[in-house]
Amino acid sequence: MRSKSGSNGEDAKLEINMSGHEIKDIKSVALKPFTIKNSSFNITSHKYTLKFAIVRRKTDGTIDYKRFTLKIPNGYYQSVDLIGTSNEGPTSIINALILAIEDRKVMNTFRVSIKATVGSGNTGDWWFVPVQSRNDTNDGLWLDFAFDSSHLTYERELSVSYLEENLTYPTPGLYEMYTSYSAGETTYSAANPTTIEHIQGLYLTSDALSSGSTYQTNNNNGHLQAKPCNILAFIQFDKEHYSTISYQPQHLHYHYLNGKSLNQIDIGLTNHDGNYTGGTK
Repeated sequence: MRSKSGSNGEDAKLEINMSGHEIKDIKSVALKPFTIKNSSFNITSHKYTLKFAIVRRKTDGTIDYKRFTLKIPNGYYQSVDLIGTSNEGPTSIINALILAIEDRKVMNTFRVSIKATVGSGNTGDWWFVPVQSRNDTNDGLWLDFAFDSSHLTYERELSVSYLEENLTYPTPGLYEMYTSYSAGETTYSAANPTTIEHIQGLYLTSDALSSGSTYQTNNNNGHLQAKPCNILAFIQFDKEHYSTISYQPQHLHYHYLNGKSLNQIDIGLTNHDGNYTGGTK
């Protein structure tokens, strides 16, 4: 019997090869109660970037822009862990890009704000543009930081012609930057409280042990459809992070394999985006 973990060494996926010892005529499988340590990552190799652009309107009226990507190392973070000053990218343009956090004093909720300060000596007018990737929720962290998608700019739309059309009046997704700010003032604040540290649970998945008898909601051009998937069970996290979670279903959920034979089994843990998580073994 041989086993290997996820292909990138981080994914919570295990493949077991039984080296020719085939299990034959499998009628059904079901998960019995088990325990798992809630140590999963909320920043993984599948989602770890903040993309944005800096836009300049020169004194002669022409417009140009430059894209940037901030990358966060894999791991588990609370919102306060990710707050601070970053000088990693556009230091020649931005004096400081600050992710600030505001305590709303309502059920311990927090909102993230951005303060992008134009460095001295940079003439013209400047805008900060948070960018939503082509891959929507599966790439980029703005939505996990609770920035409303209607206040982001789609990557495919970012162009000089788009900016020329939309910089003439206030447009969601384009936020003017200044050389200084009054106390408490920010370039842009999230519409909702951040939830990045609140992992509700994980899905236990298997291609080999599922038969399409479990369905998940799939958004197909605005139409919600039931799509067969490889989910065996949902593991609800009802305790804080790093606690031990017990999976104890009231009723066993059987997945019927109809006489299938197997010599290889895969087990994985995925998050709500359908990506394999890290940190949980």
